[in-house]
Amino acid sequence: MVSRRHILFCLFLLVMCGFVHAQVRFARTTLDLGTIPEDTVRLPRCEFSFVNEGDTVVALSRVSTSCGCLRASYGKRPVQPGQTGYVIVTFDPAGRPGKFLRKVSVYFAGQVRPYVLQIKGTVAPARRSGQQFPSYPFRR
Repeated sequence: MVSRRHILFCLFLLVMCGFVHAQVRFARTTLDLGTIPEDTVRLPRCEFSFVNEGDTVVALSRVSTSCGCLRASYGKRPVQPGQTGYVIVTFDPAGRPGKFLRKVSVYFAGQVRPYVLQIKGTVAPARRSGQQFPSYPFRR
């Protein structure tokens, strides 16, 4: 049988984990890039800023992306209480026409659950010169 002490200890851990996770606040967690051309020369760059609202220093431990089309970079220095940190994500639309929704998981030191950021939009297909597409219905 589970003791009352065991239940209280589990509740305490859940509450403490919630407080640890809440000490960082992102200004936004979703960014809509709108419509971008597939053959763009300037890759879209997304900047997500966060504020350390806690009483202790926080540090990013790693950032992972849901697709190889995303490149993420972040500051390696710890962020002091009240200060701002950044996660910068670059999206490469080449070969990915159509609507997209990509996710970026941001892990802070000492935390198991990541913050999840989203980038969405539409990639307009590139016009390829000299390439002709068959019309429907196909005729010989």
